[in-house]
Amino acid sequence: MIISPPFIREQNAGDSEDSWVNSMLPIDATRSFPLNAHGSWHGGVHVTHSDKTHHPEMVRAIADGVVVSFRKPSGTDKRDAFPLNYNGQTDNGYVLLKHETSIGSGDSGSIVFYSLYMHLRDRLDPAVAEGARIWRKDPIGMNGMVDGVNAFHFQVFCDDENMLKLTGRTTPEVDITRDGRTDTLYGDIHFYLPPGTPFTHRYLTQLHRTRPA
Repeated sequence: MIISPPFIREQNAGDSEDSWVNSMLPIDATRSFPLNAHGSWHGGVHVTHSDKTHHPEMVRAIADGVVVSFRKPSGTDKRDAFPLNYNGQTDNGYVLLKHETSIGSGDSGSIVFYSLYMHLRDRLDPAVAEGARIWRKDPIGMNGMVDGVNAFHFQVFCDDENMLKLTGRTTPEVDITRDGRTDTLYGDIHFYLPPGTPFTHRYLTQLHRTRPA
């Protein structure tokens, strides 16, 4: 599964891949993970932005998924009053997506995770409906405000069962006395074919079935 940032902006000619991605994920240091500035638990991060241009930025799905839950934003006038104006103007639209992907073979080869986008304003994209299929980079809503700051809450999470599949362990430390997992593969497989290698259908089929030791 390919994952994209929740904003998609033009990449400048001199930008490296890292700087380009970081430019789309400016994090509010006071609302980071796992604690906010007050020392309270915070399950995600607040991504700051500017919506003062003629074309406000749209929040986009980070991966292919299905809409599990959503709430249409209240009008922008509602963010001026309690309960939305608690520490400052806040928008209350949100979208929760469920993602399923394969990371290898065997019982631990398939995982489920979720992405959450909160503090969306004005409207959600018309495609957002319960059970609707959403594709990577699809717009899902317009970025809003939280506590008087142009930002939205972004969070990726899964349950303990799927976390175990991802990490292969239940403890923070890696057990270096034994081999790592052999049934799970991250990333792509690349093959080097020397010059003169015959390309036959049978040979390519064997390559597709190959897995690293």
